Amino acid sequence: NFDDRDELSWRLEVGASRKLNGALAIDVQARADLNHLVYIYGRNSANNRWTRLLLLTTRFVHRPNQNVMHIPEFRISANYQAYDFELNPRQVRSTVFRRVAIGDSIAFQVQDRWTFVLRGEVSREELGRLFWEQFEEERSDQTDVFSSSCMIMCALSENSDIGIGAAYGHRKSDRFEAEGDPRRVLDIESWGPITRFSWLSQ
Repeated sequence: NFDDRDELSWRLEVGASRKLNGALAIDVQARADLNHLVYIYGRNSANNRWTRLLLLTTRFVHRPNQNVMHIPEFRISANYQAYDFELNPRQVRSTVFRRVAIGDSIAFQVQDRWTFVLRGEVSREELGRLFWEQFEEERSDQTDVFSSSCMIMCALSENSDIGIGAAYGHRKSDRFEAEGDPRRVLDIESWGPITRFSWLSQ
């Protein structure tokens, strides 16, 4: 097997929840996933690489009364891939990807069986080349995303519900060239109906 390889991985996930008062609780979750891939045979050693995935999520659950639930959320993630050997100085294979997202949702229970839900989220994604030894990076692409939805939910039973609504999204991507201002490469708007069915057991 000329593709024989070893992998060394560390994974750590931690989370904490705390009730700040009778109507507000906070939930924090963090994850780190570190992987080192090493090819045994020297002919493939140019593909030896580190992958680092970091994720942090903070969520607030606000229930001012039994009929309203408000959940703001913040997420940040970073993915670094660094090769042990960069053989071509003109082409860096190591990459970095980052994403920051801020979302908010609110649900109003208008009757015993009916609930109205609103949700929105904005995020920014960045992709670039990584010069790990110099601890530098060069941004190549940037994407801004806005998404929103509204839905009316109906409880079919104690453990199931169904909903229908509409969604809207806008995605814009810019590419950074060697010189000059960034160039718009993607500008897409989308909208349409959405449906949802949920069923919980125990």
